[in-house]
Amino acid sequence: LFNEETVARILENLETLFQSMVEQPGSKLTELDCIHPAERKELLTIARGRDMALPASRSLIEHFEEQVLKNPDATALVFRDRKLSYEELDRMATQLAHVLAETGIENASPVAIRQNRSFHMVAAILAAMKRGIPFVFLDPDYPDKRNQQILKDADARISITDQKQQNLPTSVVQVIWNEDEIFEFEATAREPAYRKSYAPLIGLVYTSGSTGKPKGVRITQESLLNRFEWMWQAYPFSKDDVMLLQKSMSLVASSWECLGGLLKGIPTVIARHEDVIDPTALAKLCDRQGVSRIYGSPALFKGVLFERKRRKNAYRHLRLAFTSAEEISPSEAREWGKVFPDVPLYNLYGSTECSSNAMQFDCRDLGTQDIRVPLGHPLPNIQAYVLDKSLRLLPKGAVGQLCIGGACLADGYWKEEETATNNFSQCNPGSFPDTRLYMTGDLARIRADNQYEFLGRRDSQIKLRGFRIEPAEIENTLQRLPEVEASAVTLVDSETGPGRLAAFIVSRGSADEKALRKILRSQLPSYMIPEVMVFLESLPRTAAGKVDRASLKLPAKRKDHLKQEISVEEENSIKLLTSLWQEQLNRNDIAPTDNFFDLGGHSLMASRMFTRIGELTGKSLPVSALFQAPTIEALAARLEETTTSHPTLVSIREAGDKIPLICVSPWDESSFCFRHLKDYLSPDRPIYGLEQTQRSAEGGYHHSLSELVSQYHSVLKTNFQGKPVHLFGFSGGGVLAWELAARLAEEHAEVRSLILLDTSRPGHKAELSASNGRIQTIYRKGIKHLESAGRQPGWGKLNYFIETAWMKWQWHFKKTSSEKMGAVLVQERQMEERRQNFKSYTPTRHQNKVILLTARQRRLETIMDPSLGWNKYAAEPVKIYELPGNHNTMLLEPHVRSMCRRLDTILSQFS
Repeated sequence: LFNEETVARILENLETLFQSMVEQPGSKLTELDCIHPAERKELLTIARGRDMALPASRSLIEHFEEQVLKNPDATALVFRDRKLSYEELDRMATQLAHVLAETGIENASPVAIRQNRSFHMVAAILAAMKRGIPFVFLDPDYPDKRNQQILKDADARISITDQKQQNLPTSVVQVIWNEDEIFEFEATAREPAYRKSYAPLIGLVYTSGSTGKPKGVRITQESLLNRFEWMWQAYPFSKDDVMLLQKSMSLVASSWECLGGLLKGIPTVIARHEDVIDPTALAKLCDRQGVSRIYGSPALFKGVLFERKRRKNAYRHLRLAFTSAEEISPSEAREWGKVFPDVPLYNLYGSTECSSNAMQFDCRDLGTQDIRVPLGHPLPNIQAYVLDKSLRLLPKGAVGQLCIGGACLADGYWKEEETATNNFSQCNPGSFPDTRLYMTGDLARIRADNQYEFLGRRDSQIKLRGFRIEPAEIENTLQRLPEVEASAVTLVDSETGPGRLAAFIVSRGSADEKALRKILRSQLPSYMIPEVMVFLESLPRTAAGKVDRASLKLPAKRKDHLKQEISVEEENSIKLLTSLWQEQLNRNDIAPTDNFFDLGGHSLMASRMFTRIGELTGKSLPVSALFQAPTIEALAARLEETTTSHPTLVSIREAGDKIPLICVSPWDESSFCFRHLKDYLSPDRPIYGLEQTQRSAEGGYHHSLSELVSQYHSVLKTNFQGKPVHLFGFSGGGVLAWELAARLAEEHAEVRSLILLDTSRPGHKAELSASNGRIQTIYRKGIKHLESAGRQPGWGKLNYFIETAWMKWQWHFKKTSSEKMGAVLVQERQMEERRQNFKSYTPTRHQNKVILLTARQRRLETIMDPSLGWNKYAAEPVKIYELPGNHNTMLLEPHVRSMCRRLDTILSQFS
């Protein structure tokens, strides 16, 4: 304020105001000009991003097809370590585009896409572009009721989905598209006859709405191309760059993650949802695939920073990072610079109505005295103004509403003309160079150094963990319930995170928090479920009778009930977990049977808690364990199981009156690999998993094959007492299941079926090599190493072969356990343990009927022997079914659905 330049500017503006008063004595003060002409000129210059030419008549799909022609064999997408080339992806999209054309439905209405993360998801988006149809993405993780609401509002006539949806209007044509559905067409031309003209509207993105229902933002090709062209020019790709798609495709920000690299010949890695919510898993994925650029919210980057500080070589390929979606604190930005000194972090500002991004700030320019991270400057072809209530320019330093104009703007809202009129203003061309501005609702000012600074909201809208939330939508949902008389939703301070979404509720009689949460989860996305619910006698009001949101505070936490220090030596895991839950959830009214998510927990909070568990106990549990054991009681049992060397019978699903399915885990995995079975197998069939839990110091297991079979047999005998069971073994677990079935048969215990999932008989490969020559073995191992090397960027391919050869030499000759040997040698040790266990193994002959499910991509071995070596030890020929996927993906989405359909059919035949 007392800077000489600032004082001079204020005096100039006062002089301008006084002159206006003299010239217009009858005008109101708010109507008078108070900005000196020189400053007005400067403000208009600051407001404009540089001019940038866009290629004439180029659409997004044309950019993609150009890459297909230039680099047909190059990797376009990577998912679950499987690669898809540009030509393969284009073929998939073209096939689906033909299907869309054959429906006969015109292009006036959007096509709905409801696909889990996969190659098919991206191909479906490209197919809509090829067809010239705008699309609306329905996130499979959102409640069905919300997706149906969006589907209805969008007037979608076609829904592309990976599994049949119930309760859809009869007017909607469902196109089921997954690994099982293969469309074949003779047309192979690059410019197929089905193509229509490219529509300016590329899709609808639904955001939280203040009216109580989501509103659809009309995203245009021009707005996305402007953003893409800026990124391509400002941050050109290198040949060894790798992109990461981690956001939901229901967010406009995901468009760059999905298409930004894809349209320039750069491979894009699709992250699973479980990878995104687990910082350790995400770091391993990025390191394994060589990801060099990450775009995420500050919440995501907290996990990135944590992993980098925990492991110095984490994110070793990272070169650029961009944060957006919510405000990042100066301390977080400074910490990034310390932890990643060679990786610049850019703060992006925007909204869905601005097609994601409109401004940018380089966090390396953050001043030591800055108390906020600036928004930076407008991007090319974009303008940003700070205006008063009358939409007039404000001088530097004055706080007003930030308004955005230019090539980034969306085309209003779908069927929401009144909302569009309120949020998109037509300004007088005499006052501004632009005629259309988006009123963001954000308060901002222009600093003396010409940087824009965010100062909060004009309304109650919230941004939390990268999502935009209208509290009114949650309030309206609550107040439709008979138990709720009134409610107010706001963001409250948090000791453990960026803020907590809290609902203050006045109930009619007694309202149950768990019941309210259950109803909300059925209607709203998880990010809109309040973490905290506070029940009040009445809501605080201002003198004008409005809800006084500033007075809404959480009740004081009773610290006398909280443990101040948590002892690692506590024998009772329940006490330990209760303390951790109190610490993370910031509440003390927690019972051992309370559900973590019912208490307001979410995946990021869970990640922090599991990190704390590891620090205190030295035991590592995946974050996903909380989804299987969401209560303190259940999680304590999981934690205590890790202290025993005995095999564990894991309850995957207890409910049901059918003969239980016993799933035998592979030698080096837990029952978690069977987690999707409960989602797709018949709901009335109990499912259990057999696993061993105690690893040796080197990462392997203590038990021999015969010991493990004996112990598994004891567990089944104790728990099922000779009752009929189905045995289902995956990979090496199939060998254990085979021997277990034989052991049970000796005692006349009934094994209704023995099902092996992609299990080779030990020694079978060696026999094939002996009978067919060493060429098959060399081919098989060569392909394995080529695939592993292919996932490395640039010179990493050569380094992979050098390091692997060096590590194998160390293992075979020096037998060292050097840390430098890393994961490859740990894997070698585990494989060696398995080889020793199976070295002298000969399968027991028994009379059980054997079913073998093999992976479609296991071609070479199944061609030489479809039974994978089991026929000679079975009483009758093994029944063989081939299923989509490879050995590592059969139990994962989307292939697990096909596998479960086949498994259900088999089990019903033997029941």
